[in-house]
Amino acid sequence: MPKDVPEWMDAKRRKIKMPCGSLYIFISYDNRDYPREVFLMGSKFGTCRSNLEGNARQASSQLWDGKFDQVISDLEGIRCLACERKKGGMEAEEKKNFPMSCPDLVARTLLVFKELIKGEKK
Repeated sequence: MPKDVPEWMDAKRRKIKMPCGSLYIFISYDNRDYPREVFLMGSKFGTCRSNLEGNARQASSQLWDGKFDQVISDLEGIRCLACERKKGGMEAEEKKNFPMSCPDLVARTLLVFKELIKGEKK
């Protein structure tokens, strides 16, 4: 993490229901609207906290280095057995939009964040 970390940064939060419980994704961004940190928190039921923390640290480290696209490619498409089971009972359209795992959801959320920030600037 760089030495010039601001004292205050804005953040966006997303909550989504996953097979193992709710997942909260916090994305902190700098004054230029560039995402810098990701924090992940699962509900008290399910979700492996160590995996969430590892994914958040990895993503944050790369974001501080300006590697947004690398974060996406590293996390996108990772599969989870619980998510795959959940998809088994879904309709085709619903399956397409449901994340493959918590890391996959982080990648998708960062992409949504990017579009959201673009829309706010208009």
